[in-house]
Amino acid sequence: MALLLPNHSKQGGNVKVTAEHYEALREAVAPTMMVANPTAWTSAGNSIMRWRWDCLWMSKYMEFTRWGYNDSHIDTALRAIAKELGK
Repeated sequence: MALLLPNHSKQGGNVKVTAEHYEALREAVAPTMMVANPTAWTSAGNSIMRWRWDCLWMSKYMEFTRWGYNDSHIDTALRAIAKELGK
């Protein structure tokens, strides 16, 4: 089963991420996103995208590297997770 997430990149369209992969990514990154303050990243001159990816790397969840999605697919999922968490 695929979960369609809106892609807000310049290319537009939707990115397909399986529900299983989305939930695994969410479970891994949510604890980090809940304690990491995105304002601290942006006020230090980093982008909100950098915050999302730093949260992913801090979670030490590497399974996503085996899924075959490109960075924009993963970032779209991370963006949706952050939005779910109110970040």
